[in-house]
Amino acid sequence: MSISDAIYRPFETLIRPLDIPYQPLPTNGPGAVLLHFIRMFRGVVVAMALTSMAVEAINLTIIWGLSVIVDGVATEGVEHFVENRFWLLAFLAFLIFPVMPVFFYITNILNSHTIGISLPIAIQWQGHKAIEGQDLAFFHDLFAGQVASRLNQVANAVQQQILIAFQTAPRFLLQIVGSVLLLFTLSWQLAVPVVIWVVVNVLFTMKVVPDFTERARRSAKQNSLVSGAMTDIYGNIQMVNSSRPKIARQVHSARSCRRPSLRFTTSSASTGPRNSSSSASICCSGSPCWGSAFGGLSTAL
Repeated sequence: MSISDAIYRPFETLIRPLDIPYQPLPTNGPGAVLLHFIRMFRGVVVAMALTSMAVEAINLTIIWGLSVIVDGVATEGVEHFVENRFWLLAFLAFLIFPVMPVFFYITNILNSHTIGISLPIAIQWQGHKAIEGQDLAFFHDLFAGQVASRLNQVANAVQQQILIAFQTAPRFLLQIVGSVLLLFTLSWQLAVPVVIWVVVNVLFTMKVVPDFTERARRSAKQNSLVSGAMTDIYGNIQMVNSSRPKIARQVHSARSCRRPSLRFTTSSASTGPRNSSSSASICCSGSPCWGSAFGGLSTAL
C-alpha cells in the first residue's frame, strides 16, 4: 500500500455507494429528500460539522490569546508575562500546531474525498434503484438522457446543501457569535455594528432566497430537457448521420413546396380574399407538403 492510499483510503471508504441498501425516497418535497440523505450519511456530515466548528473555535481562541498577549506585554512586560502566563502560551502554541492543522486536514479531506466523491455516487445509485422500480409509463414523456441528467442534478444539489448546512453554516454561525462576544467583552459599542450587519444579511437572505430558488428550479428543468434531448440524439447519431441525405431532400421538398403557396397567397392578397384551402391544394400538388416533409424530419431526428 502506498503512502497516499494509507492517508486517503480510510476517508474514501467511509461511504461505500454500492454496499448501501436501497431505501425508498420520500415524495413530499425536496426538503424531505435532503433530510433522507442526511439521515443516511449522518455520521460523515456530523463529523464534518464538528471538525469545521473546531477549526473556527481554534481561530477565535488564537485571536483571544493574541489580545491577552498584547495587553499582558504592555502592562507587565515580556519577562513577567512569560513567567506568569507560560501555560497559556504553551496552550496557544499547541493549538496552532498540531491541533489546528489536524482538524483542518480532516475537514478538507472529508469535504473533497468523502462528501465530494463518494456521496454523489451513493445518491445517484439510490436514485437509479428508485427508477428501476418505475413502470414504462414513467418514461413516456421523459428522454433517457433527461432521467440521467436529473439524477445528476439531484446528487449535486444534495451535496451542495449538505456542505452549506454542515460546513459553511456552522462555521459562519460560530464565527459571528464568537466575534460578537469578543467585541462585547471589549465594548458593547463595538458589537453593535456587527449585530446590525448580521440582521441586514438575514433579512436580505430571506427576501432573495425564494426568488433564487424559483429561478434555479426553472433553470434545472430546462437544463435537464436540453441535456436529455442531446443525449438521445447522440445515442442515435448513426441513424441521424445515415438519414442526413433523406433529411436534406425532405427540407428541399418542403422549401420547393412552399414557394408556390407563397406566390399564390401573395397574388391573392392583391386580387381578393385569401383562400387557405386553395393554398393547401397548390402546396400539396406535385411534391410533398409541409406536414409530411417535417413529419419525416422529426421522425428521423
